[in-house]
Amino acid sequence: MTRPTALEKKNIFFWALPVWGHSKPLCAFVIRLLKARSNVVVTVFTASLVYSKILDEIDRISDDVDLSKEDIKKRLHVIDILGQQELSNLIATHSPEIVSAFTALWNGEPIKCLSSGAVFSNLPRPVVAVIDPFQGYVFEAVREISLPSGKLPLYSWMTATIGACVRLFGPKELGAIAPSGRLDMKTIRYYSVEDLPKIGNLNLPSTGRLLQMPGVPTMYDYEYVPQDVPLIAMGSIMEEIGRMYIPEFDGMFSATTSAFEGEAMTTWNRWFESMGQVHYPIGPLSTEKAGVDGEVGKVVDPTHAPVAAFLDQMQTRYGEHSVLYISFGSMFYPSDQDKLWTVIEEFLRNGFPVIFARAGSTQTDEEEKRLQVLRDSPIALVLKWAPQEVILSHPATGWFLSHGGWNSTQEALKFRVPQIFWPFGGDQSYNAAQMSRTHKAAFELFNIRSANSQTPFIFENSDRPPTFTLDAVKDEIKNLIVKLRGEEGSIARNNLRRLADEHCKGWEENGEARQNLEAFMRKFVDMA
Repeated sequence: MTRPTALEKKNIFFWALPVWGHSKPLCAFVIRLLKARSNVVVTVFTASLVYSKILDEIDRISDDVDLSKEDIKKRLHVIDILGQQELSNLIATHSPEIVSAFTALWNGEPIKCLSSGAVFSNLPRPVVAVIDPFQGYVFEAVREISLPSGKLPLYSWMTATIGACVRLFGPKELGAIAPSGRLDMKTIRYYSVEDLPKIGNLNLPSTGRLLQMPGVPTMYDYEYVPQDVPLIAMGSIMEEIGRMYIPEFDGMFSATTSAFEGEAMTTWNRWFESMGQVHYPIGPLSTEKAGVDGEVGKVVDPTHAPVAAFLDQMQTRYGEHSVLYISFGSMFYPSDQDKLWTVIEEFLRNGFPVIFARAGSTQTDEEEKRLQVLRDSPIALVLKWAPQEVILSHPATGWFLSHGGWNSTQEALKFRVPQIFWPFGGDQSYNAAQMSRTHKAAFELFNIRSANSQTPFIFENSDRPPTFTLDAVKDEIKNLIVKLRGEEGSIARNNLRRLADEHCKGWEENGEARQNLEAFMRKFVDMA
């Protein structure tokens, strides 16, 4: 298909939360934008926390697309405008630097990248802005700066699943959480770290309400936060801001697919249409290179060699799909160490090889002893940082025990590795239920929930509901291992493959994501 191009450069502006879960999918999408039209320019504002990771990811992706690195460098401008700041400040509070930098971008003035020292001059004025909906002050600032010249279209950037959004941000008439009314737009536009205690914690207490929403697995409200996670004020503020601002945008990009959550997407789209908004599902958004070039043991990145060697050894000794990979990402970790180690030890006791990714640098003396036992095991590997795609792409890897974040779930789908879910909060409980109950393509752990947890909905009529004790955890893992090695495990793996085949079609010639990208391009890039 011949795509029209224009001589005039069209700049698309992005601001995503400077955390990897929000920034990584952005890397894949901006390359898609650049590839779709030769006159597209992309400007990404970010912070030092993820600046180098974004550049590394872009460089990695560029090896797999029909674009030269020189072309990408000319048309993609990643600018650290915040420098070294605390993550809590960047997530939860107003940053005047973003306002100043966008003012300069809008007026064609120079912008300095604080990480590289490079100065970006004469960048085209944006034709559309894509903004993380959890930072309403950026929405307010961009609208305020651009409005004298005409209303700049603003689209929200959603890296979570839409079914989770239905509950968190959808209309009240569906049973979703509604704005509390305790925040106003003036406060959002200007609040600072000092204002956080005044705003307080906006998390709503669980009431035991049964949530039945179209396209969302039925659960009690308390099931959405099944772990004792330290919830601070900024987390609740972010969700509250999302509830206030998502209806204010002109549309949304979401990194998901109708193959994964078609009914929830229909529900969401009807709501958006009633507000005059457009929703563009553009999933999956994952990179192509895994670090292994397809031949087992032949590693592209030499730092991955020990991981590949361990996987090769386990495949030789135990066969394909034999290894359990455990990772909770960079922001979540079980608070109940005894339950975590009960799970790990039970797998090892039953001859299940384990790769355990332990993010972070601080461990207690007791945990360090346990980690050393794991390091001494001939069928275990402990990593501070895991090359996740290398692990998931290897034929020895059979199962992925995860918190259920959407990036990890998409990578599991990409490499056809079924998951075992240990959710904490956010969209994770929805992802776990959707995969294990709706698609029957995964398993979810229940006794690992907090000791004060209440009975999950699916156990209402069970004569053996979870009791959330260590003994119950041990029994659950024993039963799970039987399932993984038996017919139920085979069914889950086959169901995952079928789901993944449909989910991963999004960027094919007539795929959902490709069509949505083209619709967006016709609206904002191909226009005269």
